[in-house]
Amino acid sequence: MWERSDILQISERELTPEEFQVFLRQQKARVIHSYDEIIIRGYCYVRFLIMNMRIIEEIEQYIPRRGRILDVGCGFGLFSLLFASCSESRQFISFDLNSKRIAIAKNVRGKLGLTEQIDFRTCDLLDYGFDEKVDAIFVLDLLHHIPQTEVPRILRSFHDVLPGGGTLIIKDVTTKPWFKMVFTWLLDKLMYYTAPLHYYEKSDMISLVKEQGFDVKFHHMIDILPYPHVLYVCRKTGGN
Repeated sequence: MWERSDILQISERELTPEEFQVFLRQQKARVIHSYDEIIIRGYCYVRFLIMNMRIIEEIEQYIPRRGRILDVGCGFGLFSLLFASCSESRQFISFDLNSKRIAIAKNVRGKLGLTEQIDFRTCDLLDYGFDEKVDAIFVLDLLHHIPQTEVPRILRSFHDVLPGGGTLIIKDVTTKPWFKMVFTWLLDKLMYYTAPLHYYEKSDMISLVKEQGFDVKFHHMIDILPYPHVLYVCRKTGGN
């Protein structure tokens, strides 16, 4: 198992792909076991099962090794905690509207020795000020829960706080194949019955993001589980 002293050296040297896969898997286990409640550990295990290691590795490679990173809708803080563990030079601003989840995330942050790296906040995305510049943003499985009329404004806010060439990572689900979309819809309704729900076709999401000043690289994520995972890696065009 990698110890904290090893983690602090990760940003100082390159690991082979095989070493990094081992490292990332061990940090995932370390994060899960830092939660006190068994039910929450179970949730974290399932969340990491859905967001499998291939997807996590794909996302992690696009997050800068150093700089300020915004985690939008962070929940229990799983991915901020994991990605912060991969480089001590990453600083996270991570927010969620659920204050109980944020309190739990702060507790785990202390256990993992990441207090100086992650600023957990309670805030609704629709009310977030976007008054601090960041180097990268990631949004995982959230945009399909946001009212459609608000999504262009939010994407524009992401654009405004990024530097030229800054990265926006959107992991979401799409509409095809239809049976995977139906399976995802049923689970979403089971978890958040009254929440807005709209899945975007690939072309529609790419158009939305491009309209706000980003270049977009699309990844279709293959998964044995019945989820239509997609990843949009977006770069802000132009200068600041």
